[in-house]
Amino acid sequence: KELRSRGVYASKSKKRDSSKDRDFESSLRAVLQRSSAENHLNCCQKVILSFAKDAGLDEEIAVSIGAGFGSGACSGELCGAVSGAVMVLGLMYSGGESPSVKEAVTSFQGKFKEKYGSLRCKEILGYDFSIPGEKDRAIEDGAISENCPGIIEGAKALLAETIEELK
Repeated sequence: KELRSRGVYASKSKKRDSSKDRDFESSLRAVLQRSSAENHLNCCQKVILSFAKDAGLDEEIAVSIGAGFGSGACSGELCGAVSGAVMVLGLMYSGGESPSVKEAVTSFQGKFKEKYGSLRCKEILGYDFSIPGEKDRAIEDGAISENCPGIIEGAKALLAETIEELK
């Protein structure tokens, strides 16, 4: 409720006028440019952004809240794509009605683990980002560019499947 009162959630009923669209696009561009030196979003941000409208979340906020969850929250732990999916499910199923957030998250995580063998970034990619220089090594070795895009798309598909099954 507090977040809603501060305008974090996008209103589904409000239509944007063209000046607000330009302001929004300008703001989103600024956030995207700040998201990394290479102007790329992390795994978490990409998943959240894909489902922001469905979850009633402003896209600028979606990008911002996911910023610290890439590379397994910078430690190689919970995969950023999983973190993003869990955030989306929390937004969609936290109203206390059935299905519960726990049911939704458990379902998604089970599917993800079955497909990728783990929920942990360091186990999926084979690099421990908590070790200084390890992320640079993963980038140089191509582990991120070769694996993460497919994992992100897989997570988005599993998330959509989970949401559809819970309808």
